[in-house]
Amino acid sequence: MNKLLTLIKLEITNTLAIFLQFGKSKKRRIRSTVGIVLLVLGIAGVFAFYAYTILKYIPTGFFPYVLFFFLVFSWIMSIISTMATASGHLFGFRDMDTLMALPLTRSEILAAKLIAFVVTSFVTDLIFSVPLLSVFFYFNGVTLLQAVSAIIVLVFFPFIPIVLSGLLSFLFSLIVSKGKYKAYLKSIGGVVLMIGFLVLYYGYSFYLQDHPEDIPALLNVLSVVFKPISWASDGIYYEEPLKILYFVLLNLGAFALLVVLFQRVFLRVNNVLDEGFKEKNYVYKAAGQEGVLLTLLKRDFVFYFTTPSLMMNTIVGPLMLVVFSFMPTFATGGVSLNDLTAFFGLDSSIILYPMILFFLSIAPYTASCISVEGEGFWIVKSLPVKPNQLFLSKLLLHLVVCLPLCFISLGIFSFTLSIPFLKILPALLLVVAVLLFSGLLGLCVNMRNPKMVWTSITRVVKNSMSVTVTMLISMFVTAVVLIAAVYSLYRGISQDVVIYAVILFFALVDACLFYLVFGAGDKHYLKIPA
Repeated sequence: MNKLLTLIKLEITNTLAIFLQFGKSKKRRIRSTVGIVLLVLGIAGVFAFYAYTILKYIPTGFFPYVLFFFLVFSWIMSIISTMATASGHLFGFRDMDTLMALPLTRSEILAAKLIAFVVTSFVTDLIFSVPLLSVFFYFNGVTLLQAVSAIIVLVFFPFIPIVLSGLLSFLFSLIVSKGKYKAYLKSIGGVVLMIGFLVLYYGYSFYLQDHPEDIPALLNVLSVVFKPISWASDGIYYEEPLKILYFVLLNLGAFALLVVLFQRVFLRVNNVLDEGFKEKNYVYKAAGQEGVLLTLLKRDFVFYFTTPSLMMNTIVGPLMLVVFSFMPTFATGGVSLNDLTAFFGLDSSIILYPMILFFLSIAPYTASCISVEGEGFWIVKSLPVKPNQLFLSKLLLHLVVCLPLCFISLGIFSFTLSIPFLKILPALLLVVAVLLFSGLLGLCVNMRNPKMVWTSITRVVKNSMSVTVTMLISMFVTAVVLIAAVYSLYRGISQDVVIYAVILFFALVDACLFYLVFGAGDKHYLKIPA
């Protein structure tokens, strides 16, 4: 039992250490902890504001439906977030040989991995669910039985998403182990599924705003598809403990089934996946006539597109921009240039710029590009490669991945919003400037805070301190720029002047960051452990 508790503690500590910088100086631990707290509060605040804007204007008679919708939304977000981390906790981790050499049983190793997965999933669910339920109870009021029922639901809430994400992650990881072309298919397929889900979700939301008479029919369908959530929402709102018991038993039964099945194939599955991991993407070919930079870029390109957890966590921003470019087509009659001009009092192209600033600051690839090299970084440092060549290859991959998606989204916006090309041109310039800003900033931060020792790449990409710091700085700069731009427009300054001033600001910041990376980055590169 003591061995199991120690292993569980190490698993959870290893996950949190990427965030909280355990073992570093006290000052850095405090800074990282404050940063994580601010990030969590910011995300919770967004969900709380979302719930507030819905409940403030909806009749109280619809509150049971709203509670059901909130729980469904949280459940779907839970499935998405646990799918992104299931591979890191359950499959493809590189410490299997070490663990199997220790005096530990297979059951103890499996239990430690599953418990750590449950704990991290539970924390993530709280970030999604607690703000929504808190705002709901603020408007609806709450009794003691409702509060107890809500707490019970939250405790068992992540179990079924864990089962679904675990099974899907296993199937995806097994496909990856069979060949690199299937790995490409997995990465691209995951991106397509993400885009499809977001387009359907937001598109149907727009549709329901124009056709509220279809809401009851939709809720009837959802109550059948998401029967456990229907039990949970009815049990909370109507104070029916029996339905809460149904919800708890179903979650426990599904999780127990996963444990039993997974225990039987755990070792064999991870051996198969480990073979695929060892054979994949770690062959350094001679540069030959291609040149060092092109060789590095090809190597990073192959690794990026055959590592779904890396790709899907670093391409979210440009994908969201593509998704939102389709949204106007779901509104009744479309959205015309004149409609938006009348509503905002400005040219309709102005709505592009806040989305560009916000979405392109989300988790750039460069914020984890050095950390993902892992303990094999000594191979890179032993090659005749200059630091600036390595930095440039990372930055170019960031641009190669993001720029096409951004240009596609702007082309779709020009069609759906009827924006002429000359109005799109400044947005193109801003896309390039902001992508350079996020890419160079990610390199700066990752050079100073690399995490070279890890057992799962998902933990580095999703739970990385450098990624968190990069996002916080980017969003802070974005907020300051947006506030300054709105104030300037309010003071009567021309829209075009404000837009080009923002572009110029980011160009100047890019120049400073470029100097920090390519002019003074050598000393930090040499300090990176290899």
